[in-house]
Amino acid sequence: LRRAKLTHADLRGANLARCNFNEADLSGARAGPVNVIGATAQVWATNLEKARFFRANLTGITLRKAILSGTDFREANLTGADLREAKLQDADFTGANLKQADLTGADLRGVCGLKP
Repeated sequence: LRRAKLTHADLRGANLARCNFNEADLSGARAGPVNVIGATAQVWATNLEKARFFRANLTGITLRKAILSGTDFREANLTGADLREAKLQDADFTGANLKQADLTGADLRGVCGLKP
């Protein structure tokens, strides 16, 4: 799914394990619950602005340098996720599991729901 334009797509219930979303645009996509398990799932440098990943299982996903401004990650499982250098302004992580997630260099301005 490289460079795919899936703006406002309804991906609820989709199994996106091992998909490559590099440079894809999923702005405003509705994707929860969704299953994207495995370190092979790549969403590197992708526009996911205002996407909804409510209760999504994103275990081990790579979201490095992704544009995630205003994205809904409420109650999502982001265990081991790579969020390095992601643009996360105003994203909502309320109730999300970020165990072992890497947020190095991420823009966290206005983010809510992150536990110290």
